Amino acid sequence: MTEEATWRVYALDSMTHLSTLSPDWCFCRRAAVRQQRLGSSYHSSHAPFFVSVDTPNLLRPPLVDGPLNATASLMRAARFSRLLLFAWGWLVASAQPVRVALGHRASRARRRAESASAPLVQGYGTHFAYLWVGTPPQRVSVIVDTGSSITAFPCTGCAGCGSHTDPYFQLTSSASLTEFHCAQGRDCDLAVEQVRCAHGQCVLGQRYAEGSSWAAQQVRDVVWIGAEEGAEANANLAINFTFACQTSETGLFISQLADGIMGMMRRGSNLAIQLKDQGKIDAKGFSLCFRSGGGFMTLGGTDASHHVTPMQYASDRIENGWYTVQVLEIRVGGAKVEIGNEVYNEGKGIIVDSGTTDTYLPRKCAAHFEKAWLEATGSTYSVRMLRLSEDEMLQLPVVSFTLQGAAGGPGVVVEMAPEDYMEAQTESTYVSRLYLNEPMGGVLGANFMRNHDVHFDLDNGRVGFAKSACIQPE
Repeated sequence: MTEEATWRVYALDSMTHLSTLSPDWCFCRRAAVRQQRLGSSYHSSHAPFFVSVDTPNLLRPPLVDGPLNATASLMRAARFSRLLLFAWGWLVASAQPVRVALGHRASRARRRAESASAPLVQGYGTHFAYLWVGTPPQRVSVIVDTGSSITAFPCTGCAGCGSHTDPYFQLTSSASLTEFHCAQGRDCDLAVEQVRCAHGQCVLGQRYAEGSSWAAQQVRDVVWIGAEEGAEANANLAINFTFACQTSETGLFISQLADGIMGMMRRGSNLAIQLKDQGKIDAKGFSLCFRSGGGFMTLGGTDASHHVTPMQYASDRIENGWYTVQVLEIRVGGAKVEIGNEVYNEGKGIIVDSGTTDTYLPRKCAAHFEKAWLEATGSTYSVRMLRLSEDEMLQLPVVSFTLQGAAGGPGVVVEMAPEDYMEAQTESTYVSRLYLNEPMGGVLGANFMRNHDVHFDLDNGRVGFAKSACIQPE
């Protein structure tokens, strides 16, 4: 049997009430970590080391259609607590579709790409991509997180940083690496906020809600996003990119499968916007297409060739920071959740966050959601383990979300099929990963995005959704 525990940390200024904070100042997320006797599962809630809390990814086993093996069962992590973000530069995305090429040196890049896609691998509930870094190139795996703002991974000498998919990045092996040497921070890359000068180096760090942390040195090198094997294709996408070279880690972050994190929040240090700024792609935008077991990412826009339905665009309410949509209504099967839409959109609002494994709705709507579920199914809604056959699970209702359309357009309906919100524990048991306990607002996590191509269109302030099998086009 597993035990689910929940931590909540509010790292707020003593003069600031949670409900008054804008998305630029606060992430409110809860970290739920299931444990068994043989070990504990994942959590990596990142926070600025010098100020407060930003939380990357709570990791858990993949959403699967069959039984999980014992190891995967141990590694479930429901989600991240995100708290106060005083510190980081928030990453933005850029560009028109660019089919990702693996390059060697930034100096080789001569032509502008039109589209770039890269495969995504499913980790413990989150998806990660492969970066190729340095000269000669070294492979690094990074969780793709639209809810955080910095790219970071362990480098040689990182103290207690655990074992991941790849060896630690070796600084001394890269002929193209630049270390920042500073005097009072004046020579650091300030696209990442709160970096500081210490002993002539630009340093930064993050602390996690449950106590884990990492510290890092700021460096710059040639970076491109590519495939799992080989580093020769699409050298035209290699750019000079600043990242955090981790020197220490503590806590559960040590256990994650991927080496590090790639924040895709809307801030200038985002890899996608850097590709646009350095002339590699033409438009600010990227898309993520998640499926069970993998998926792919498109930089510079979206590739409609794999869409099952046309892309529909919801309005992105916030110009800088999180990707925030407005929920107009939710239906369980045909039964409407009878509550005013202002309840969904209070506080930080509803954010689309690829770094959160599950989906969370405000607790104010819980009784109304449960009533709609009872009407649709004749049974009581529960997030406890249910004994169901696969056929019975697939007969559960679709949960549909109507979002405010972009530019005054019609509402956008995004459906969560039962196989998206129900997670298999064994061949005959399932657990719902749609929670009704967020204090204010909500999080549409990776399971909400599943089987959709989600386009983060920064040029036009909108987030698009198209149904897809999320198999990368040839």
